[in-house]
Amino acid sequence: MNGERRPFAPEDSLDIAYVRDAQITVDGALIAFVVGDWCRPDAERGPTNRIWLVPADGSAPARVFSGGPGSDHTPRWSPDGQTLAFLSNRAGAGDRIYLLPRAGGEAQILGDLAGSPMEISWSSDGRQIAFLMNDPEDAQLRQRRDDAGGVIEVGADRRQTRLYTIDVADGTTRVVTSGATQIWEYVWAPDGSFIVVTGESPIESSWFSAQLARVAAAGGDLEPLYSAAEKQFVAPRVAPDGRQIAVLSGFWSDRGGNAGDILLLTHDAALLPVRNLTEGYAGSIWWIRWSADGGHLDALAYEQGDTALLRIDVATGVRETRWRGAVRFDETLDGSYLAADGTLAVVREDANSPADVWVWRAGEWQQRTHLHPQLAGLALGETRLLHWQSPDGLAVQGQLLLPVGYVEGQRVPLVVWVHGGPADLFTRGFYGAGRYMMQIFAGMGYATLMTNPRGSTGWGAAFLEANIADFGGGDYQDIVAGVDYVIGLGIADAERLAIGGWSYGGFMAAWAIGQTQRFKAALAGAAITNWRSFHGTADIGAWDQISLRATPYAVGNIYDQRSPITYAAQITTPTLILHGQNDIIVPASQGMELYRALCDHGIPAEMALYPREPHGLQERAHILDRSRRYIAWLKKYL
Repeated sequence: MNGERRPFAPEDSLDIAYVRDAQITVDGALIAFVVGDWCRPDAERGPTNRIWLVPADGSAPARVFSGGPGSDHTPRWSPDGQTLAFLSNRAGAGDRIYLLPRAGGEAQILGDLAGSPMEISWSSDGRQIAFLMNDPEDAQLRQRRDDAGGVIEVGADRRQTRLYTIDVADGTTRVVTSGATQIWEYVWAPDGSFIVVTGESPIESSWFSAQLARVAAAGGDLEPLYSAAEKQFVAPRVAPDGRQIAVLSGFWSDRGGNAGDILLLTHDAALLPVRNLTEGYAGSIWWIRWSADGGHLDALAYEQGDTALLRIDVATGVRETRWRGAVRFDETLDGSYLAADGTLAVVREDANSPADVWVWRAGEWQQRTHLHPQLAGLALGETRLLHWQSPDGLAVQGQLLLPVGYVEGQRVPLVVWVHGGPADLFTRGFYGAGRYMMQIFAGMGYATLMTNPRGSTGWGAAFLEANIADFGGGDYQDIVAGVDYVIGLGIADAERLAIGGWSYGGFMAAWAIGQTQRFKAALAGAAITNWRSFHGTADIGAWDQISLRATPYAVGNIYDQRSPITYAAQITTPTLILHGQNDIIVPASQGMELYRALCDHGIPAEMALYPREPHGLQERAHILDRSRRYIAWLKKYL
């Protein structure tokens, strides 16, 4: 089947184009999207992204639309579809806003900003663009630091992210929010005011207790609207008549990758109470948009790993599934996916195809770009969808990527890969591009089991919250049951098992090897290994208290009971530990604790720290090194 095709190599994964952020004009004629790199080529130069255009009807091939030095991203069409705004660092001092006519030409910088704007959005009349921007560094704090030889005052730098508007005609800039208010997200309301997701502190922990608020078009004080204990909010959207607000809500572990229920709020509480429009829905919605008449919401969702396009009646809550399939769409909360004529434009991938731009119209899919010609020379492993039961009877789903050229009845080594989050999932996507190693493992003769245990998005709120105060409990049992199921299928060799993951997946790898000796190798990336020291050092130190429902200042509770370090004396599995040196989400000290414990107990262990790297590796040399270390470790111990 694969002919002369060769297996995936680490370089192949990084050389596949990173395609994202599709935005269609209101008339459904043109799609803007970003094509770039998965990584930084070196420590100094960021990814070189370009904005491309392709006609939605396929009348012409895709072409590069933006150019020049630097990196262009975040394309956003004006309401009339005649001007594209985007962000670029081509001026050499952080990102700035640029405007480029639909007909093409030279992009013009808008305004003279003192910082780097983020999250740009046009007003409905096209006269203004709103954006977020961080406060400048405090001059007195900088002077104290410089006078003291660079000393860092912990907690002293409290620069807020604020909401601004800029006039498209003359570049006049106005700050909308002020005071001790951090703006995480915003959306225009029809009357020119804004609905914002806001918190008191700019540190990441405050997002977990953020609330919805309103701020007038002229700025001023925030008017609180809604908050809920242990719940987070993203993607507020205001109805065309301004009377109702739809917002996504859930129990999430990471800002930016959020899927949950739709809450419907009415500003005048006498009209309607806050209600869950998707109560009991066995899926997770990640994008919403009001219809022009305000009668329904269009939505994109995950349903048991599939991607679905929904239409939801606001009055009744009745959901219509317009399309559902075994694919993944690029996830952008503020994407302009639907045109007025109903054309859906997305960046789409599946198990055998990396991301490209596709359109859906009149019930049919049509591919508009073909950006990965090199794939024709690469061998792929087959992906199978699996379902099994956990010991408590819970139904669990996962995907099994088989070795290239797998022969039925053959038992092969199995790598169990656990996703991060835990509020995330393995979608029906392509696992050979960018950070994903699964197709590389397939070329090495290994099968990879990608599980979606309890705590994953895509199966509804109850499933998402089923691992609260139980990390390493039911979700671990879900994963182990999946391993046993693949062994029972006659595919996995029970004597050649490995487990790995990054972030929460790294935690699960570190946890698993303290609970069982059946894994012959472990790959623990950015792993939480000690919940108590994690709370004291991580930038998201509020999340663990919410998720574990406990205090870190009591001895013997879940902070000890579910920390991998507690079981270090039971570990016999050779373990590779990898971490970004500048990780503030899961500090590198977490990996160091596990490494020291394994060394103290005489267990084979290696640890690599990647300089300059945050929670996710960004530099090409580092990502390649990580891949090669994975390969060498598995070859040595499997």
